[in-house]
Formats: sequence, C-alpha cells, structure tokens
Amino acid sequence: MSPENVTKATVYFTMVDHPTRGRFCVGHAYATRACALSWVPFVRASYRDLFKVTVSSFTYTLVDGKMDARSLAILDKKFNMDPPEKR
Repeated sequence: MSPENVTKATVYFTMVDHPTRGRFCVGHAYATRACALSWVPFVRASYRDLFKVTVSSFTYTLVDGKMDARSLAILDKKFNMDPPEKR
C-alpha cells in the first residue's frame, strides 16, 4: 500500500437521538460541517423538537479507490449504512 494510493476524506451526517430506536442518520452525507448544521433546524422541526439532533463527522480511508475494512465497519455500526456503490 503506497501513500499515493491512500486518500482520506471527512463527511458529516445529521443524526437524531431517538429514545427507542437509538441514534440514526437522516439525510445525506455532507461535505462540510456548516452544510450539515444548516439542516439541523429543519430536522428538529420535523421531529417537533422532541429529540436531540446533532452533526457527526466520519473520516474514511480509500485505498486504491475502495473503502478500507475499518471505514466500512464504522460506517455499518455507527451510521447503519451500506458502503457506496461504484458507478
């Protein structure tokens, strides 16, 4: 694994802390924290301010254009998401 084939990037998710369903992601992955934060008032209003809404960051590693095993595990456990498909 040479350094030129490894890329790191960070995306941000808007998360809802639900008392029975746990923490879950709403919306898309955003490139900047500010963009994800801009959706927080909308999400809070959608849930009528009953649940806490936060922004969570996720830094992933791409090796030769594919997500590494550590990043895939975090994406699956913390954000309950499947890996992105290559188009």
